Amino acid sequence: MTDQVEHLDCRCQDFRHSIRFDIEDDTGYIYLSTHIDQCYPWYKRLWIALRYVFKRDAINGQYDVTFIKYEDYDRIRDILRRSEIASAAYFSRLREQLAP
Repeated sequence: MTDQVEHLDCRCQDFRHSIRFDIEDDTGYIYLSTHIDQCYPWYKRLWIALRYVFKRDAINGQYDVTFIKYEDYDRIRDILRRSEIASAAYFSRLREQLAP
């Protein structure tokens, strides 16, 4: 269960280029979610989906880009620091449970 959510917006201010960080308080795991927007008609999206299912898509897949602003570097460090602290506590509890 994710307990903390952070959003970073792209330098270009396009909301479709945002990154969502979901941080679990228990384990410190970070889940990154990005929005990949394809403005194709429904039949084109269906064709892309079928090609994906049958592994006929491009070798490198579908990608988009998010430019991280310099002002957000401290926020990213804070997200990683919180994850590190939660992960250390989680693995410490796990070691205590597994200890004879």
